[in-house]
Amino acid sequence: MLFTSNLQKSIYFIGLTALVLATAFISWPAEAQDTTPPTVTITSITAPEDGFLASQNFSTFPAIVGAGPITVNGTVSDVAESESSLQDGGAITVEVNGVSATVTEGDWTATNVSLNVGANTIIALAKDSSNNENNTQVQVTLNLDLDGDGIRNNVDLEPETFSSEFSDSHTSGKVLEKSSNVMMDLMDAPNPSQGIKVLVSELAFASEPSEEFVKLTIDGSCAVYKLLSPGKFILTFTPAVEIENESKAEVEYNIGGTTIVVGVDSGGGTGKAHFDESCQNQNLENFNVQSEEGSVDVNGVNVPVGKMLTVPIPVSLDVKPDSFPNLISQTMGAIPVAIFSTLDFDALNRLNITTLTFGRTGNEQSLIYRPENERGVAFCSRTPRDVNRDGLFDEICYFDASKTGFQTGDTEGILKGTTVEGIPIKGQDIVQIVPAASLSVGGQSAVSPTLSGLKAIKRANAVQFIAQGMGIEALKVEIFNLNGKRIYDNGFVGSTSLSWNLRSNQGNQANGVFLYIVTVRGRDGTVIRSDLRKLLIAR
Repeated sequence: MLFTSNLQKSIYFIGLTALVLATAFISWPAEAQDTTPPTVTITSITAPEDGFLASQNFSTFPAIVGAGPITVNGTVSDVAESESSLQDGGAITVEVNGVSATVTEGDWTATNVSLNVGANTIIALAKDSSNNENNTQVQVTLNLDLDGDGIRNNVDLEPETFSSEFSDSHTSGKVLEKSSNVMMDLMDAPNPSQGIKVLVSELAFASEPSEEFVKLTIDGSCAVYKLLSPGKFILTFTPAVEIENESKAEVEYNIGGTTIVVGVDSGGGTGKAHFDESCQNQNLENFNVQSEEGSVDVNGVNVPVGKMLTVPIPVSLDVKPDSFPNLISQTMGAIPVAIFSTLDFDALNRLNITTLTFGRTGNEQSLIYRPENERGVAFCSRTPRDVNRDGLFDEICYFDASKTGFQTGDTEGILKGTTVEGIPIKGQDIVQIVPAASLSVGGQSAVSPTLSGLKAIKRANAVQFIAQGMGIEALKVEIFNLNGKRIYDNGFVGSTSLSWNLRSNQGNQANGVFLYIVTVRGRDGTVIRSDLRKLLIAR
């Protein structure tokens, strides 16, 4: 019987006189251990194009790139690995900062290797099938503002000029000024459709305390944006302009030489204002500001959240009140203009009357001033009058027709000025311009009248009414009792004063309270009617 074993060969013979055991030991040579690590190199990196930043390639290190993530390329070899293993990439693996590379015939590529802003160490780690490892490394710095102008590379069109045209929103502009003690970081907004985001912060080494700000403009807007430090701001042009901040900003406009400042204050949270402009070639006609969040003001005048303010403030006018049509001499006479009050605009108290201009374009310096002994005082009503009878007192000022610049055929008179806060106002009314030669009566030049004041002087048995103004040809006085019944009407008399003898058609009037209206007429036929006034008779 024969028995065999794989580890040792033994032969047993059974049935013989003597038992003979023969054993043979057979051994094979041990396989050699691989202890040689692979060789790995980094040969180049590529940074992607981003907005206005072109793609960058580097084969020498250290390198400075303007965008990420990067692509890293290199070589790898291992003397212990077969050539076929290297070809199929199955024996050696390469990782770059944790990103697996593709290995092909001794070359490898790793894509989407992320970078932190600032210095980065790029490490390529190679490993063979025996778990032998080797690595190499290079230094790469990510600088998002390669030219150091405070504008990130992807929106940096050229020094001091930015544009987000490669993102969802086209917001472009220019940095005008930056105080020496601030640092600016201008970039795409987190949501590209929002435009641009600006971070303004104080430099750590700033020594002298001074205002910290950045000034810039947005293409298509007539505004200058002054962003105060510290703060975070978002600016857009879509085509309206919005500003959102976590600090304070000032939006400066200029209309006809008048500067208007819109303040946006977050109050510790978020502030937001929306602007609509009529801006052509940097010539601003008007704009609206809508307060959406936080605190918004125009030259210090608060605009409540959800409300809108139009600049210039539109005002309603009545050229030559109580007269129609509004006949105006082309060369002479005084033109009364009533500026109406509204619930939102107090003409008597908010107008800076010394800034008023009136005429063909609204820029004519035609405001009349009082006589020499009162030089500097504008010729406006001293007594409040409710011209349009809406329960609110209106302002009436007088303008020199010879300085208004009106021409025959003009149909509109324009008034401009500012409020006491410096906010522009503008209004217009229909006019009819008549050459001076056409406004003559009996060989005399006709002049539009003005009524600047009234006096009622009580005498022993009479009251003398005196009309003060310019160009008054005739005067009429009407007197009413408290029931509204007219008890006296003298008709027009060719004078600026009239004496009433306290008599009516019913005879002498008893002591008491009466009401009166004075009407004056100029040589051009224009009439001006005073408001209703009170008269006390006590003998």
